[in-house]
Amino acid sequence: MDLTVTDANTQRELQKYIELARKYPESWVKPAIDWIFEEPQGDKHGRHPEWPGYTGIGKSLKFRPEPLAYEAKTLAENTILSFYPAEGDRNLTPMQIKARKEIIRRFTEVQFSPKPITTCDIEPFMSLFDKFFFFGAMTSRRHPRVVCTLWEKQSPHLLRHWAPSLLNQEGLSGFTRHRHIKGYGPVSDIHIKGPSVCDPETKLGWFLCTLLHEMVHAYLRIYVCPCTTCKCNIINASGVTGHGPSFLMILDVIDRTLQDWGIPVRGMVACEYVREGTLYNWDDIAKYRHLEARVAERHYRWLDGPPEECPCRRPVPQTEGSSVPDGGTSRGQPDEAKQKKKKRVWERRLNIIRKINDPKKPKICMCINRMRPIHAEELGGNVYMAVAQVGGTVVDQAKLAETCDIVQGLIKAEGQRRFRWPGTSIKDLDPSIEAEKDAFKAKKDAVLSAEVADDYAYMVANVPGFAPNST
Repeated sequence: MDLTVTDANTQRELQKYIELARKYPESWVKPAIDWIFEEPQGDKHGRHPEWPGYTGIGKSLKFRPEPLAYEAKTLAENTILSFYPAEGDRNLTPMQIKARKEIIRRFTEVQFSPKPITTCDIEPFMSLFDKFFFFGAMTSRRHPRVVCTLWEKQSPHLLRHWAPSLLNQEGLSGFTRHRHIKGYGPVSDIHIKGPSVCDPETKLGWFLCTLLHEMVHAYLRIYVCPCTTCKCNIINASGVTGHGPSFLMILDVIDRTLQDWGIPVRGMVACEYVREGTLYNWDDIAKYRHLEARVAERHYRWLDGPPEECPCRRPVPQTEGSSVPDGGTSRGQPDEAKQKKKKRVWERRLNIIRKINDPKKPKICMCINRMRPIHAEELGGNVYMAVAQVGGTVVDQAKLAETCDIVQGLIKAEGQRRFRWPGTSIKDLDPSIEAEKDAFKAKKDAVLSAEVADDYAYMVANVPGFAPNST
């Protein structure tokens, strides 16, 4: 059957429908994707539940934290207490001890491998780090929320569409892309430069350092509450750029823990090095604090009162006539060009305020609390920085000892439920139960024997040619 179209009008109509078919998916795919990945707006005041783990109100070593629910302080304190160096490792769970052993073994194996490092080498480390440092909350099989990719130059198409900033920015080691899937919750994609993008001689420790840096970003973004109250204090919590005090304290303790294991990660360790005859001092804490202050000064306004007094939430002043002031020259005579320019500026400002105060849209706050010194200990805080330098993160020793006792008690309780000591079987504890089981078995065998005998007699009497003892 020949389907060739010879009529010119028919060809034009067919071409029109083909072009329309090509454009049609774009008209509904993009709105559908935007709807699926729409970012939820936080409430004015979050619920801020208590920590469900064993360092909080939990009564089990296994638990699942709730996404977008906790204050950054609560999240950082309970996370650090779960792996902070303690005497005899009494605050570590069996899952953490097993993960630590596997991390050290795998690091020794991959470090001396002649093959280049790939995503398949990094993914096991991400899962093990999650089990040791983050309660296994981000890479669980039931609800995984974090994935990691090492980008190579051999994949220019994916690199161009998904991670172009890794090629454009020379000093960037990796970044984390945060999204929210409707009906599933927040997820994060970690993108790291591969050996062919940064340097073929890059050691494994550099990749692990970058991976942990991005995993802390993802952890805070997934589980910190996005309510208005938390956003107003964001510079003293997770940070306007993600490098706030909570981030710095968690990563500081993680880096020190890895160095105690013998894994050479630079991390946030302050060091001095000479480059082209100049002495440089490398201190990530000072660098990130300076970055936070600079970004906050540029993009936010300081809030000196409660969140209810934020200027972004004040109603738009309604005046009679035009709300745009008139322009004028220095001599008092109106200048038409200046008047139009000033009118455009004020209209733009008022439009922004109207959009912010639109009742149909969620409130957007651009005012935050002022930055406090990072070493300012909060009242009732269990984890804080004693000094504003690397290695300055400390914990309350009484709370750490309490955490150790809780973990050991839960491990002992779990062991008693799983292990039965010799001499504590059912027969030893209550002989009558074993006698009842023997009687029930004998009665069952007797009934079965009677049924077999009745069937045998029926076959002998009614089936022709069936002889006794025949096979």
